Amino acid sequence: MSRRAKFWGAGLVCLVVLQAAASLFFPRSFGMVALSDIVQCILLSCAALACVPSIFRNSGRARLFWTLMCLGFTAWLSYQLLWTYIEVVQRADVPSLLSCFFTSCR
Repeated sequence: MSRRAKFWGAGLVCLVVLQAAASLFFPRSFGMVALSDIVQCILLSCAALACVPSIFRNSGRARLFWTLMCLGFTAWLSYQLLWTYIEVVQRADVPSLLSCFFTSCR
């Protein structure tokens, strides 16, 4: 395993441990919500970016697989960024999708 891969792996493990420790030991607050949303955005960005080298390294069905994985992570990241914008920037609760479906969303 290359040095760079070990560095990225250690960084991602540290982010997950930070998130787990914060969730266990700190009460629910705006800071906790912001930390959680931002860590999720970072992890999803890293997942999407990790797929990119495999897209260019492979061909055929393997390339299609890695392209679809990257697109899936990117779609998930776009939803998470919207969620983060509502919770962190606007400081509002994210509306429930079921309540928006059955009633008018406010």
